[in-house]
Amino acid sequence: MSKRPWMPLYIGDYLGDTTHLSTAEHGCYLLLIMHYWEHGKLPCGDRALARIARVEPEWWSRSYRTVMQQFFTPEWKHKRIEIELKKVVLLKTLKNSHFQHPKKPTWKRKSTNDINGPISHTHTHKEKKEKDARAREGKNPGRKGKPNGLKDAMDRAKQKLARDERRIAEAERSNQKGGANIVRLLSNRRGK
Repeated sequence: MSKRPWMPLYIGDYLGDTTHLSTAEHGCYLLLIMHYWEHGKLPCGDRALARIARVEPEWWSRSYRTVMQQFFTPEWKHKRIEIELKKVVLLKTLKNSHFQHPKKPTWKRKSTNDINGPISHTHTHKEKKEKDARAREGKNPGRKGKPNGLKDAMDRAKQKLARDERRIAEAERSNQKGGANIVRLLSNRRGK
């Protein structure tokens, strides 16, 4: 089984960018981006690319290479898949960091030195019920300045990715061409 068994495919974006392709060219393009998703890159050799696209090498060189090259940089990098791969790595890192440092329980047990001594909570049942009611209503802010579990971390990651996508759109609007500029924008953002 592959390490990334699924990939996002934004149908509207895909169809908008590929309306001019023939059925065979759609097949080649999909096979190339699937290979890119699985392996994180494409080889640069024409024979290897023809094999991935499942076309004869002479057909690849004669017609398919020119058509497919418009979706990739000269080094056969794909800007959208690079962004999606970075998202996967970011989300995986966030999930792993959450499970390595689980949240501490909200109650503590105290006992006396006596084996049969009393065990008490640090909260009353009325306080616990009130706290649960506030949490259900969304009025429990959690600990100030600290993450409030995986949900908050995922929300922050989504906000960061949305900002990155806006920056990419701004870069495209200002006619900055090439995937290298976009990847550089993302790497600068990630370093902050």
